[in-house]
Amino acid sequence: AGSAQEFDPLALFPASGRRAAVAMTHGVRTLIFVDVDGVLNVGINDEDQPPVLFNERNYKFAEYCSAYPRSAAALQRTPEELRCLERVRAVAGRRCGTQGAASSTLAELSCQGDSHVSVPLLRRLAQIIRAARKDGPTEVVLASNWRKPKFCSRVEGLERDISKVLGEHFAFDARTRKGEEITAVERLQCIGDFFADRCSAAKVGSFRAVVLDDFFVTPLNGWACDSGLNVSSEADAEAYLKSRVSSDVDAAALVLHPYQEWETSSGLLVQIASGLSQEHVKQAVAFLGGDAVPHLMPLRTPPTPARNAAAGAQVAAQARAEAVPDSQEPEQRAVALPRSGLVDDKLVEGSDGARLQEATGIVLAKATRQYEMMLDFIDSVMDESTAGSYFSTELCVVWPFLSMHL
Repeated sequence: AGSAQEFDPLALFPASGRRAAVAMTHGVRTLIFVDVDGVLNVGINDEDQPPVLFNERNYKFAEYCSAYPRSAAALQRTPEELRCLERVRAVAGRRCGTQGAASSTLAELSCQGDSHVSVPLLRRLAQIIRAARKDGPTEVVLASNWRKPKFCSRVEGLERDISKVLGEHFAFDARTRKGEEITAVERLQCIGDFFADRCSAAKVGSFRAVVLDDFFVTPLNGWACDSGLNVSSEADAEAYLKSRVSSDVDAAALVLHPYQEWETSSGLLVQIASGLSQEHVKQAVAFLGGDAVPHLMPLRTPPTPARNAAAGAQVAAQARAEAVPDSQEPEQRAVALPRSGLVDDKLVEGSDGARLQEATGIVLAKATRQYEMMLDFIDSVMDESTAGSYFSTELCVVWPFLSMHL
């Protein structure tokens, strides 16, 4: 007779449920790797330019140029910028969610004001963090380009926002290693390095990794890792992470890749990092062994940091101390258009800025709908003092020949 085989309790679960079964093991340590751009906001691939941040300003500007294609604001756009505007409009109208939320569109996930983070997406991250903390020791690791010293203030603001949503103090426990990541392969390998180091330091035990990353708005289309593994799916990325860990360590991984692509009616390819979806949250909670998505308290001021904030505070202090001018690398553009007239949410001086002044004056002579529509856009890109000066000095100069531009 053949030798008796050891009973494997995971054999009782279907293949699709084994990751959740592993995650239900008590005493495991959880690492959540958080990318920001494309996960906590929506990013739009813009050909050879850095990704465009999907925010209220870009959305309103795209709407305006579509509604009034003969306005100066639209006529001054290059063919590349017009394609970018079409992508922004396509994203705004893109349906998202389940059939029960069929009326929901990605427009609801746009960043508001000067923020680089979408509030609904921030709350979804908080739900995942709460589910992980409920089940055992959890380490939240910043894997985004935001970990660079020059983004210290952004990270501190993000930590404050997460604290408000959680109703308790939050700070990132660690950051992935310093380095320049440009491709999806480099990002996954960087996360793999961190995961392997944590697991090897423990030598024995159980670890699980939850990776929230859009991999620079990159599809999972077969790119090769250093191990020779081709990544064509989230399961392939999970297999790579587990391959980095010693066989002595019980490891599980879940990779959530918020990416979508489609073509518009005109045949224009749209590729976006779509941010955390409600389905992503459900997958993460199931992986972590939870029965339901955690409830979040209403926003409130977080309490005084407790002892569990010490590690995160130390990391933040170190990053501030290292805050030196960094090399220029691609990042999401807070305001995409007009590219030359608006830079990092602020008006620039000179002739480029004058283009926006002209667009402002044009709108003041238009009918009520156009007037109100552009005022909304003006309010979102100018502070009160700047807008006031344009209204007082430019209106009387351009009024006589405004109709020539319409």
